[in-house]
Amino acid sequence: MDTDTQQAVALLAALGVGAVYVTYKLTHPVGVVPVQHATPPLRGGVVVQILEAIDAVLGHRLLPVPAEDTLKRARALVANPENFGDQTEPLRGLEIWLDGISRAPTSLIGRVFLRMFCGNIVATRKSVIDYVDRNPSIRDIPIRRPIIITGLYRTGSTLLYSLLACDPNTRGTYLWEIYHATGKATGLAPPANEQDWGEQHPRYQALQKSFSKLRGFLPHIWKDISASHPLMPEALDEDLYILWHQFLNPQFGLMASEGGQAYEDWLYDPTNKEAAYLYHKRFLQMLTSGKAPKSHWTLKAPNHGLFLDEINKNYPDASLIFTHRTVEQTVPSFCRLLESTVKMFYRDSCLDRRKVGRYGLHHMKEIAARVTAFQKSASASDMKRVQNVSYKQLMADPIAEVRRLYEQLGYEYSAEFEKNMRQWLDDNPQGKHGRASYSLADFGISQEDIDLNFADYNKQFL
Repeated sequence: MDTDTQQAVALLAALGVGAVYVTYKLTHPVGVVPVQHATPPLRGGVVVQILEAIDAVLGHRLLPVPAEDTLKRARALVANPENFGDQTEPLRGLEIWLDGISRAPTSLIGRVFLRMFCGNIVATRKSVIDYVDRNPSIRDIPIRRPIIITGLYRTGSTLLYSLLACDPNTRGTYLWEIYHATGKATGLAPPANEQDWGEQHPRYQALQKSFSKLRGFLPHIWKDISASHPLMPEALDEDLYILWHQFLNPQFGLMASEGGQAYEDWLYDPTNKEAAYLYHKRFLQMLTSGKAPKSHWTLKAPNHGLFLDEINKNYPDASLIFTHRTVEQTVPSFCRLLESTVKMFYRDSCLDRRKVGRYGLHHMKEIAARVTAFQKSASASDMKRVQNVSYKQLMADPIAEVRRLYEQLGYEYSAEFEKNMRQWLDDNPQGKHGRASYSLADFGISQEDIDLNFADYNKQFL
């Protein structure tokens, strides 16, 4: 053991905290046999390693995820079906997900975060449903001609979203107003209004403090996540987080897959997401009641590509922008994002990269297949609301591409808008938050897998 570890063990012994077990663990590692193709471990500081050592000696039984209590609290909330539809399916998804993650080889730190996640998600959902049910006029607020960016992950959609949000007439979703951990005490309702919107809002400040604690206590995890998808309270972010409140969480579905196929079967079923997308609409209407866009909302989430019928049902006049990039680049990049998102929950050497690859490949295949089928079957009138964006063209001249989109879709393009975009590009060079390295081979994916699973998509869009 190094000097720091020796000092930490001595301190624990002085405090009477099972140092004998800890010392044994640190000098004679025990636990599960590492998987053959494990993702590289995240090594925390000495305190984290000692906590994990105690958990290992005790059979990884400390602080289990409170599945029964989480389900009980979620089911206790009775939503008005006129506002939120039948909540049976979201609750079934939660039950399946909890069962799946209970079988995953989670670390002690991972279970701590999962406990927080479960508590925050249930509290957030309750705050929103209670608020809208008490203010039913919210459901009459129109959401006119939103722009919705979707398509495969890692295709330039974040860049496009950031540029479109520079339009002074639009409004996007910011992390602090949609993220479940923001309102762990009070939820995410009532929405911020024009007077208190932004960094002065208590939810913004609460999330900033939470991220500061995570960055300080687990800098290795923070760095890994930031290289793939930076988390900042002030940042525009995916409205996918709204669907997390309905337990629709594809990233965490990878952990649930440790318990079998049940959560994936539920996740990819397009017939059971009516309540989830009605909740999405009510949430957006709630935000609008506090701070409305001058013209239209701009939203972005790749997973909307899985449920385009629900998007059309709830936002029938939405403009749909699909982003596209060479699949050989997007699939391993998405797998790397998945890995960085979930490996903080796993014990060292227990997350199999090949499993990440299989899950990521299947998820991207499902999005590609449904986007392709949607555009092939769409009517001529529906296709007037659809635009496709090539990653290569977007990167070559992003301003020109945005101008083209606005002209084709019929939105007002202004000099102020263009000025804002140019400033944003100057302030946010590519790779500002670091870069993640990846390859198909890292995740056990072959070129043959790509060719087989994306033939129709490649033919249609690339």
